[in-house]
Amino acid sequence: MSANIFLLDGWDDTSVWGLDDDYYYAQLTPNDVDDANGPQVWITPPRYLIGSANELMRTIAAVLDLPADLVDQAMARGLAISRGEPVVSVPISGATSSLRVQHDGSGERDVLRLE
Repeated sequence: MSANIFLLDGWDDTSVWGLDDDYYYAQLTPNDVDDANGPQVWITPPRYLIGSANELMRTIAAVLDLPADLVDQAMARGLAISRGEPVVSVPISGATSSLRVQHDGSGERDVLRLE
């Protein structure tokens, strides 16, 4: 199992992404939200069966409602840290920090969305 920091301003304190067996995953929590009960956003099997880093990047971008290039940069910088390279967080330009909970009625964890 691999775990890389999701290095996006406002999400970089405890958020991670990686590969576990054959599937990619992300466990994401905004920095100003208590994650004592676990991540706020779970992109993990069995609900999400993601077979590539590119597919994970697109899924994170859709769930967080962020541009794919920002998510791609945040993932790339987290991977660089795992290799020991010095990097800085990706700033979120023009995004707000307000969140709302989206209930999907499935009984799964609710999803926080940036507004």
